[in-house]
Amino acid sequence: MSADKERARRESGGPMGDGGGNILPFNSTTSAPLVSNSRGRLLTADNVAAIMACSRSYAFRLLNSGALRVVRSGRLLRVWESDLLGYLAACEQGGEA
Repeated sequence: MSADKERARRESGGPMGDGGGNILPFNSTTSAPLVSNSRGRLLTADNVAAIMACSRSYAFRLLNSGALRVVRSGRLLRVWESDLLGYLAACEQGGEA
């Protein structure tokens, strides 16, 4: 994209812009906004699968089984990054968490 088009997109608040010329932080793998706080980022099942190097269906199985604590909003499932890292640490210590 040319510099002029990029500048116009930012000023117009086009995709991913806030109208103030700032680009919001987006995750390159899911195009979802990164929400973060002291617990880390909210991760999607795709993010979980990428971090764990497992299939998407296995990540959903973990989320739906209760093995990982999830944040639900309607049909959306999200996992706090700190909860995923705690799960992985527990698995590393002594098998399944």
